[in-house]
Amino acid sequence: MLSGTLNVFAGGYIYTMMRTVKYKCPGDAIPPCIEVDLSSLDMGDKILLKDLKIGPGLSLVHTDSTLPVCKVMGSRTSGKTEVASTPAT
Repeated sequence: MLSGTLNVFAGGYIYTMMRTVKYKCPGDAIPPCIEVDLSSLDMGDKILLKDLKIGPGLSLVHTDSTLPVCKVMGSRTSGKTEVASTPAT
């Protein structure tokens, strides 16, 4: 679960690179979700597997904890706004 706010005026959006994360844990300790706080991220910042806050008793299945989970990307548009002008009558 992603939480936090991004600067909408900057035109940022979240590019999700990994939708699922595999952990090993006892059956009675399975978390309903893993929250990711995005409030401190700027354009170009990433959340890596090692950045995820998980509870005790959980261990990451992936061997490379530097894999990105998501990244703050810039606007998909050019950022230019065109203004149409109409002739005065």
